[in-house]
Amino acid sequence: MARLVLIESAENTPLARVLAALGVIFERRSLAQALAFPKERAASTAVILSEEELVKSVGVDRNDPTVLKALLAGYRHALLYPFRGTARGLQTLSECAEGRAEVLPVTAGDKPRYSVATGFAAAGPFAGLDVEANGATTDRRLLIRESPYAIDHIVSAGDGGLLTKITFPLSELFVISSSAVFDVEAEMTKNLDVRACFSELVPLLFFLRHSQAAFWRASFPAANVIIDDLNLRPNYGFVNAHTLAGHVEEFGYSVSVAFIPWNCNRASRDVIELFRARSPRLSLAIDGCDHVGAEFSTSSVSDSVPMIALSLDRMQSLKTRTGLGYDRVMVFPQGRFSLNAMAALRQSEFIGAVNTELVDDLTHRGVRAQELLMPAITSFAGFPLFMRRKAHEPIANFALDLLLGKPCLVVTHHHDFQRGMQPFAALVASLNALDARLQWTNLETIVSRTYSIRTQSASSVDIRLFASTTALESQDGGTEISFSKAEPLADKDFEIVVAGQVMKSDRDGSDIVFRQVLTAAESPVVNVQVSPIETGPLPIHTLTYRTRVAARRYLSEIRDNHVARSPWATAAMRSTRQVLNGSAFTRRPARHG
Repeated sequence: MARLVLIESAENTPLARVLAALGVIFERRSLAQALAFPKERAASTAVILSEEELVKSVGVDRNDPTVLKALLAGYRHALLYPFRGTARGLQTLSECAEGRAEVLPVTAGDKPRYSVATGFAAAGPFAGLDVEANGATTDRRLLIRESPYAIDHIVSAGDGGLLTKITFPLSELFVISSSAVFDVEAEMTKNLDVRACFSELVPLLFFLRHSQAAFWRASFPAANVIIDDLNLRPNYGFVNAHTLAGHVEEFGYSVSVAFIPWNCNRASRDVIELFRARSPRLSLAIDGCDHVGAEFSTSSVSDSVPMIALSLDRMQSLKTRTGLGYDRVMVFPQGRFSLNAMAALRQSEFIGAVNTELVDDLTHRGVRAQELLMPAITSFAGFPLFMRRKAHEPIANFALDLLLGKPCLVVTHHHDFQRGMQPFAALVASLNALDARLQWTNLETIVSRTYSIRTQSASSVDIRLFASTTALESQDGGTEISFSKAEPLADKDFEIVVAGQVMKSDRDGSDIVFRQVLTAAESPVVNVQVSPIETGPLPIHTLTYRTRVAARRYLSEIRDNHVARSPWATAAMRSTRQVLNGSAFTRRPARHG
């Protein structure tokens, strides 16, 4: 893998923070140091230079016609970014390209549209896509005229480029004509939206991939459609189990039902057989326990332990009676959870959570933006939170997930099937078109096979773990693997086993780190478990609580199976449900921010 040189005179710039968050291995140098770097060492190295640093360098002593050409004499791939298009910056770029460079507004409106070239391999899932973005104030379309060199718009805006490539005989210069840089320290309360972050993130990723810079890459591209709240009956709302099973087989995708454990004794034998025969195309994840909205918004770890135990007990009971397995993956009712619940889950048999929300329901705080650059959020007690998206989101949002090494997880409800299965055939086709290698499977497989890998050399790699159990792809014998995993529960002991061998670990801040050299080509399984796992007693609920839960579940089914088909009844059902929101349930606090 190529090493990256970042030319900057100040430390900890916004761009440097983005590169660090992406796991890029880079060296910070001054321009003078970069120009003096031996060419035989720099030939396989990429370099990034901002317009600001370029303009400040005009007085640098050099024999080459321009600073940029001097750099390109020693670096195969160079990136000019951020680039606003100042008079001095355009003059220097024009001299380098031996043409005339100019910048123009990207659009007359608020949201420019960008087109990604189809023939640029590093664009990956974005190749050929059109993207609407909020870059009117930060972006410019770059035009380079009358140059003898090939000019390609990798990301184009009208007749100009947002990401422009200039091909010289022995090197390439890329220009991202934007001043937008992704803020890794910003607090995020929602998942990434490509319309808000395209210019500040996507073209940079294209360059890093194209230049073969060493940074975190995906283990494998995966996808799954999650249907919330279904029970295992032939019909639920607009979903027919037999139609769904046939559609899954016909189009080759995978569906996970977020199953409410309270329904464990209310399953149809016929539907259970449908799921068993089509595993992992059809599978069960765990949707809370009683599916009370605040049941995992607990104020202490100990409050969550009994509910987690009951959830697993119910699912194990279903498996014992029917032979139908389940994924140890939590989906939170109404998306609500707390840090304390996540800490309890980290000490349980669950291996991950999949959710649409990322805000702690008690504190109403989100996460640092850098957490969303990795496959899973790990700041909640080290328990991995994988984000999912609604089916109607722009396809470019799913492309962004794949580009960042995340699985494509789609959340749906029964009413999304009101128009039949055809919309899902179109969605599956669109997702498959993003990456021909996309693998459709169940959530536990996705969670346990998702990790980030970074190649250091032919015999040395870094692996970033997320789940407590991770199945690695085959590695060559003699490969030294440096593992890291976020484990902020510093007061807990962890048992680490790699390919059956117990390992010792060290602490690096909130991470635990350990190394292993594989003695033969193998696909090892890595377990990082809290020792011992917290099982906890089953909760004892009052009759009033159990009655309210049962009423809530039955009323939900009446709503989904009948009221959803009769809009006039919706208001009456809503009023009835409000009566049930009594003292047995925690009322949902207003969200802030």
